[in-house]
Amino acid sequence: MVANNNQDKPVSVRKQQAWSWFSLLATAVLLIIGIWTIAQRVTLAELINAFAAASPLYILLSFATLILTLLVKSWRWQILLTTPTEKPPFPPVFWAFNLGAFVNLVLPFMRLGEIARLFAIDWMAGVGKARALGTLVVEKLLDLIMVGLSLLLILPSVILPNFVTNPLPMITAVSLLSLFSLYILAFQTGWIIKISRLFARWLPGKWEDRVMRWLVSGLEGLDALRHKRQTLVIIGLSAVIALLTVSTPYLLFLAFHLELGIVEAALLNIIVILAIAPPSTPGKIGILNGTAALTLFAFGLRDEAVIVSYSTIYYLVIVLPLLAFGAVAVSRTHWKWQKAVGR
Repeated sequence: MVANNNQDKPVSVRKQQAWSWFSLLATAVLLIIGIWTIAQRVTLAELINAFAAASPLYILLSFATLILTLLVKSWRWQILLTTPTEKPPFPPVFWAFNLGAFVNLVLPFMRLGEIARLFAIDWMAGVGKARALGTLVVEKLLDLIMVGLSLLLILPSVILPNFVTNPLPMITAVSLLSLFSLYILAFQTGWIIKISRLFARWLPGKWEDRVMRWLVSGLEGLDALRHKRQTLVIIGLSAVIALLTVSTPYLLFLAFHLELGIVEAALLNIIVILAIAPPSTPGKIGILNGTAALTLFAFGLRDEAVIVSYSTIYYLVIVLPLLAFGAVAVSRTHWKWQKAVGR
């Protein structure tokens, strides 16, 4: 009976389940290798001393900045979802946002977080999935622009290895391209629809209507960018989010009494963002904390007990709030895990 059930499942579902098991196995292997490596190089007493020397106040403040970041990101999304006639309540936006972050954290190999967020906001606040999708595109472009601007500000203060060519022209080009894309999406809607209709004509009639309906609804999600006041608020909130994400590793520098500044914190934050962006292991185990540890080593820190302690606390500061708020969001949004595993 089990064999028959497996054969009845679509190939895509079986592939997803295979990736799930592969990712869990990779996580277990990384954990074993990491624990073994740490045990070979750092004694338990050294780790305990490193943790004990850390300032609890700064660790608590780093948790607070992460929670505040989630609140500000949800507020920005609420403004992006706002139209001249409708503004979704903040609680559904907050829980839908945290559901997406939670699903991406727990099931990163399938990237279902954005889909979960779209369905949740549609179910809780009546915001159409296509319109919400348009706001997600804007959100990602804004975050990309802020990362690019951060790099433009900090790279002149960073000594790059000899094998690294000057990245400033590429970063500038990506940032300008993102800004141009936002302008086209927000203010050249008619042109986009006209071009899309030319390509949509090649599709079957039913699919042509469906694609165009989704496109128009998605472009409606960019309405907030067509109003100067809302645009300024959205850009301001994006800058606040960028500052908050940098303050989290900086506060942990202070907690562990490290002589590293804002530039190093910004660089660490960007490197971690780039490292955890692709699908990886559940909970980003081994990727997030490993990247943080390697970055600290690259900064010249050689106390391995402090490196392990910092990267562990940094991992917990980022992951624990996502797990806590995400668990509540699952119950609030009635997310069904059968959707995620394809059952």
